[in-house]
Amino acid sequence: MNSLSHGRVVLLGDAGYCPSPASGQGTSLAMVGAYVLAGELAAANGSYRNAFSSYEKLMKGFIDKNQQLGITVLKEMVPKSKKELWVQTTLFSILLKFPWKEKIFKSFVKEMQQVVNEAANAVAIKDYQAAAYHNGEMLLQPQLQL
Repeated sequence: MNSLSHGRVVLLGDAGYCPSPASGQGTSLAMVGAYVLAGELAAANGSYRNAFSSYEKLMKGFIDKNQQLGITVLKEMVPKSKKELWVQTTLFSILLKFPWKEKIFKSFVKEMQQVVNEAANAVAIKDYQAAAYHNGEMLLQPQLQL
């Protein structure tokens, strides 16, 4: 998809980012996306086009990294054939018998966690509330419509 928006319609969450369930990042993407979209809409003072454009620019790298995370997890952890499944299962059962198994598991988990952390932190979160104030005065006036 080339754009997360068309006219006055914008996508976020699973509809916009299509994260793999293997990434485990769907909720994080949706929450960050909602926060960024709301902040950009408030900061744009009614110009949804500017808000949508800023939202897409801010989210692009974060979305790309998290989509790639799903691919990486699947390549690393999911066997691609019966032979690979047998090797993985056999090695796992043998490994469980060794006294140093915890060290190997911790090393593997640490390596995977590094990849997850990189994807999870691939976005710079703005402090929109702080940006709404200047010298103690509110610049953005929230509008509540019932």
